Amino acid sequence: MELTIPVGQDTVWAEHLAGDGVPIVLLHPGIGDSRVWDLVMPGLNGHRVLRYDVRGYGRSPRPTQEFSLSEDLETVLEQLNLEHVLLVGCSMGGGTALSFTLAHPDRVRGLVLLCPGVPGFPMPAEPELDAEYAVLEANRDVDYLTPDPPVYDRLHEIEVPSVVMVGDKDRAIVAAVAGGTAARIPGCEFVWLPGVDHLPSLREPQVVTDTILRFA
Repeated sequence: MELTIPVGQDTVWAEHLAGDGVPIVLLHPGIGDSRVWDLVMPGLNGHRVLRYDVRGYGRSPRPTQEFSLSEDLETVLEQLNLEHVLLVGCSMGGGTALSFTLAHPDRVRGLVLLCPGVPGFPMPAEPELDAEYAVLEANRDVDYLTPDPPVYDRLHEIEVPSVVMVGDKDRAIVAAVAGGTAARIPGCEFVWLPGVDHLPSLREPQVVTDTILRFA
């Protein structure tokens, strides 16, 4: 079922499917929208599944006020009365999942993180990318998004079953973030994906689906 969910003075598009078990929440990367999960969704048939487009992405209107990704996730879950969830996040969505888990540890039953972005990771200087981002920000292509607090130094606090997946075709720094994240989360599983870039759900949807189902 497709829904329009209020978040502050804005709205987001969402798809919420009825089913059994702990609800599975799919959080998309910053280089795409919730359609990155299209090839995974069929394999989750029979489970309760939620995916949505972050403000300004895909089918969600551009934001008109400052917002936080993790706070929007909380609002969406509350609107749908989802108290306990399995969070599946890719890149930006992985960072949202980690931020939400540390803020609400009693509400998360597990984490499946695909090449996650991790707020607070000590990123090396990349002048070309930094310059490109500065241009985007100046052009208001990153409207109103308020960064979530750093979490990298708090990953040891996470106690839920977790897995980090990353492809060998992704950027080296992304692989470093993924490895560092898996090492810091107690008992975290690490999955290396040969031949996969920054979009595992599109390149190896069956592997991603099978992993989600193991944790669900």
